[in-house]
Amino acid sequence: TVPPINGEARLTEDGQQFNAECELIDGLKVKIEGSRTDKIQNYTFKVPSTNISDKSALGNLFHELEGFEIGGTLGLETDIIKSSNTITSTSEILLDNCSISSSKHSAKVEGLSGNIRLNGIGPFSTQDAQHLSLDLVKYGGLELINGAIAFELKPHEILFKEAKWSLKQDEKGVFRATNFSLSENKSIQTVLEVRDLDLGLWLGLLTDGKVLASGKLHGRIPVSLYNKDDKIPVKLGDGAFLKSSKPGKFQFKSAKWASDWLDSVDPRFKSDPTLMELRDSLVEALQDFSYSTIKLDYNEGTDSMRVLIKGEGKTQKGRVVKFDPTINIKPVASWVNEVYTELVLIENLISRDLNGLFDD
Repeated sequence: TVPPINGEARLTEDGQQFNAECELIDGLKVKIEGSRTDKIQNYTFKVPSTNISDKSALGNLFHELEGFEIGGTLGLETDIIKSSNTITSTSEILLDNCSISSSKHSAKVEGLSGNIRLNGIGPFSTQDAQHLSLDLVKYGGLELINGAIAFELKPHEILFKEAKWSLKQDEKGVFRATNFSLSENKSIQTVLEVRDLDLGLWLGLLTDGKVLASGKLHGRIPVSLYNKDDKIPVKLGDGAFLKSSKPGKFQFKSAKWASDWLDSVDPRFKSDPTLMELRDSLVEALQDFSYSTIKLDYNEGTDSMRVLIKGEGKTQKGRVVKFDPTINIKPVASWVNEVYTELVLIENLISRDLNGLFDD
C-alpha cells in the first residue's frame, strides 16, 4: 500500500515550484521540494531525523527489507541538480544509535552511529573519509564490540582507511587494520595490529580451561582474504607474531595433563632414563611457572605456529627448574579457515582438542 502523499505545485515566471510530503511509517516522513525551468531542475529529498520505535515497520513497508528489524534515529537529505548535460547529487545520511537485526541471517548490529556524505547517484563516491562507530556486530557465533571504521567510497570499491574492533570475549584486546580495499573479485590484503589480548583467556579457551596464565599479548598478523569459494579463503603471511608485553604466570592446572603434554612433545619422556628422572620435576614446575616472555611466530611455508616460552618453574619443594618449552601447532591454515567459514570462533576454540594441534 502506497502511503498518502500531500503536496502542491505552482507556476512561476520562468518555470514551476513544488513540494510534497508523505508519512512512510508512524512519525517517519519524507519531504520533497524543488523547482524546474527550461535550463535547470533542483530537487531536495528530506527525511528529518526520526527515532524509529517499531523495529519491524520498515521491513513491513519495503519488500527488500523484509525480515530485518531496524531501529534507532535515522535521517537523510539529498540534493539533485539537473542541467541540460549533467546531473549532480549530494546526500547526507544521519545514523544515531541505530540497530539492524535479522534472525534469518543470525546477524545483529547495535549502536551504529555516524554521518555519511555521498556524491553521485550511482555508483556512489565520497570526497573524503567517512566515519562510523558500532557498539556491537554479531554474526553467527562471532561478536565484535567497540568498532570504528573510516572509509572512502570509490566507483565499485570501498577503501578502508582504518578499522578497529574488540571481541566481546576479550573486551580490552584491540584489533586494528589500515589501508585495505574491498571490491568485487579482488583479494583483501592487510596487516592486523593486535594489542592487549588477554593471554589467560585465549590459552584457557585453547586448552578448555586446563591452563591458567596472566599477561597481555601484542603483535602483527599479515592476512589475505580471497574468494569465499577458494579452498583456503583466509591466509596468514610470514611475519605474523604475538608477544607478551610483560613477565607473568603460566600454570598447568592438571598434573596428568602436563604429563601427557610432555609425552606429546617428546615421547622419550616415557622411555629415556634421564628424561624419565626429570619428568616429575618438570610436571611440578609446569604447575607453578613464571615466564619472562611468550612469543608466537607463524611460518607460512610449513603452516605452523611456534609458541616459544622462556622462564622457570618451582617444584613442590621449592626447587627452581629453568625450562624453555617450545610448542609447535599445525596445521594453522585449516584451523583459521574453519573459524572463518563457520564464524563461530569461540565455540571452535573451546571444542578443539589441543593435543591434536601439537606436532613435534
